[in-house]
Amino acid sequence: MAPPRFVPSDQILEKWLDEGLTHKQIQARIKEQDGYEVALGTISAAISRAGLTSMNRFKDLIPSPVREDHQGAYPLVMLRLLGRRQQGEELTQDQADRLDSWTARLDREDACVAYRHDSADGWVYVKRRKQDQGKYSRLD
Repeated sequence: MAPPRFVPSDQILEKWLDEGLTHKQIQARIKEQDGYEVALGTISAAISRAGLTSMNRFKDLIPSPVREDHQGAYPLVMLRLLGRRQQGEELTQDQADRLDSWTARLDREDACVAYRHDSADGWVYVKRRKQDQGKYSRLD
């Protein structure tokens, strides 16, 4: 007999992601609705298995797709935090401090981050162009 399924169906996960829920919010909703404690890694794995990882919540900040080996890069982490902040999500004090430091550095250096899919590191810092003013990423 198969073990009980504690993660919602792929269709429900897709619906919740479309609503803009984060993995942590999905975790809380499962706890609230079903009473199960599900690890964030379990939720992430279920979303990945369902083929829903290509959904890009921060299309105005992050290009799509981003190669898997570039997913853990610091600039991408910061862009995700920036997207969460812009959507009014709460950041930890450490996250807010790191994001503030990162954006201040970019402002000071008049730079933004660009993604190069075919490069080894993927993420590069570039001089802001006129059309990049006020932005922290370049989506060309």
